[in-house]
Amino acid sequence: MERAYRNLGFILLALLPIFIAGFWVPYFSEIPKFDASITFAVHIHALLLFCFLVLLIVQPLAIRYKAFAIHRNLGKLSNVLMPFISVSSAAMLWREYGEHLASGATAAAARNDEFLSAVQLLLLGTVYFLSISSIRKRNVSAHMRYMICIALILLPAGLARTLGYWFNYRHPCKSLSTEKHESSVRAVESALLVRSGSIAAHVCLSAVGSCTLQ
Repeated sequence: MERAYRNLGFILLALLPIFIAGFWVPYFSEIPKFDASITFAVHIHALLLFCFLVLLIVQPLAIRYKAFAIHRNLGKLSNVLMPFISVSSAAMLWREYGEHLASGATAAAARNDEFLSAVQLLLLGTVYFLSISSIRKRNVSAHMRYMICIALILLPAGLARTLGYWFNYRHPCKSLSTEKHESSVRAVESALLVRSGSIAAHVCLSAVGSCTLQ
């Protein structure tokens, strides 16, 4: 493992409190009596993503402490998780699209609201595929860079909700009324995704460059 990535797992540990704080109000605080809108499918989606988040954190730590067998087995588990995550995420997008339509939005407006989320899902799947491809070619440097990209792609979902629910940060283009809070959080998430996505793009380009040099 390259020296620059030895402590990556400790850095990624920051994702855990960010996501727990971010989803505390809309999800964890509802335990054990969830709102009717939080269906069984939502629980499965949440479980899959949090399992993947834990794997994302544990994997570099396993390499850091030379637990290579654990790393390989968890890598195989992530290969199983990712298809289910893709399907559940697509289902959530479709559900939210339907909710927009039910609330009176036009089809065009509903598509626009879910566009960045769809791009996020596409990026997640693409970068994950590239990360697996690079490690099969034994390009550890590219693999780690792609893993960093995945963290950057996931980060806005937790960070936007942490800022919105705990620090009352609102998107400047959105109303400050309580009923618009979730809408504001989604707007902040979209803005963060654009910024983190641009950083991820640079990291991915460096990963592609490392693959070219090998």
